[in-house]
Amino acid sequence: MITANELKINGIKSIEEQLKDQREVAIGIQGKVKYVVTTLEQYEQMRVAELEMAYQQVIEDVKTGRVTTSLDDHFIEIDKGTGNA
Repeated sequence: MITANELKINGIKSIEEQLKDQREVAIGIQGKVKYVVTTLEQYEQMRVAELEMAYQQVIEDVKTGRVTTSLDDHFIEIDKGTGNA
């Protein structure tokens, strides 16, 4: 973990040094992790994984019938707060 003070003193160099050996770097403020920094490449990989998971969930929803093609039904589900449609 990099402290906010270390970041203030050493700048981006302190992050770059830790990213040589780690995929992510935590930045702590007052002893607590407040931020996490990663490379753009790692960030893009995480985004692709998130999108793939969302896509798989949609496929599963379609297979199990947890979808609606009616706009009215969709708004009814939203009003109920179920979020299933």
